[in-house]
Amino acid sequence: MSRFCGEINTAPILEAARRWRDVAFLADGSVFSDKNLWTIEGLEALVKYFVQNPDAGTGNYIEKLREQLAPTPRQSNSWQLMNWFMLLCPSTPLPRRSARS
Repeated sequence: MSRFCGEINTAPILEAARRWRDVAFLADGSVFSDKNLWTIEGLEALVKYFVQNPDAGTGNYIEKLREQLAPTPRQSNSWQLMNWFMLLCPSTPLPRRSARS
């Protein structure tokens, strides 16, 4: 995995990812609470209602995500899982463009 991101300090992001790996992924816990988020039911709901149900319509990210995950049971924790994935690396993956004359 590349760790070079130009002038961006990636150390905090990589530390967050390491903590997530250890606490959530390996120990089935939660980084932000004492809940067990990483359940089969939660992940299956995320796949069914988000991954297999893309929303190319109008609205911002939160509005569309709320609509997509509306059918999920509250105990599925799909909302928290999705936000963790999306907020881990919030910057754009595209390279910076140089200014043209």
